[in-house]
Amino acid sequence: MVSPYLVAVFVTIVPAMGALWWFLKRYEGYFEDARVFFALVVGFFTGLFATFLEFNVFRFWEPIYGTAASFVLTVVGYAFFETGAKVVVLGLKRFRQRKDTPYYGTALGLGFGAMAALQFVAVNLAVATQEGNAYRLLPAATMIAVPLGAVFVHGAAGAYVGQGSASGNLAKGWIVGALLQMPVLGAYWLFLYGGSIGQGNAVLVFPAVLSLAYGLFLLGIAQKRVLDPIVPPEIKAQVRREKRRARRAADGAAVAPVAADGSADEEE
Repeated sequence: MVSPYLVAVFVTIVPAMGALWWFLKRYEGYFEDARVFFALVVGFFTGLFATFLEFNVFRFWEPIYGTAASFVLTVVGYAFFETGAKVVVLGLKRFRQRKDTPYYGTALGLGFGAMAALQFVAVNLAVATQEGNAYRLLPAATMIAVPLGAVFVHGAAGAYVGQGSASGNLAKGWIVGALLQMPVLGAYWLFLYGGSIGQGNAVLVFPAVLSLAYGLFLLGIAQKRVLDPIVPPEIKAQVRREKRRARRAADGAAVAPVAADGSADEEE
């Protein structure tokens, strides 16, 4: 049987890196690659640490708190806790009040979400594997869709926190990022209480669809409202023209000089 951890890597980290490439490739030249890489790596470690605390210390999702309290603590508590971790990173001097910080916030959020989702998928698949029901279609698909949607939500929330850092208003970024995360945390809670992984309860379909659809929608909104407006259209057009000129100059330099009789000059 395929390792649950190997499956988790392919369904969490690979989509997160694909999303990062897809959304940042159009802004190439408007941010620093080294800062994107730094934010991504920090996001990996921050996501690991935050998820460890949630699984082992702040176990708000457990029913011992009562249904209503468990729901509120999971949705509101985790939202502000996870967004707060992003605020701490994007509040560093190297990110504060930089116009391009939302790009780094997106990388941070996708890295954070990827590692959080990796642990969720791996642990649940490992448990289901012991019960002999790990790869039944419905439970496996829903169990992957919920955290995958959360990965995209983390990326979008990171963009908004980055916007707050860029404008010097981290408190606003924290509040907006937390509010954006609450629906997907509600989907997590519904998933955990909707039925066990091994039973493949159809109740699990709703939070899975909600999480994935909301994550894709929110990342698209963040792109249009946060990432696109960073660079004015006229600057983008100017950069494109300069790139085309540079390519033409490079192509012209690569062509060998031609003599008057039409034959290429040869080096002596």
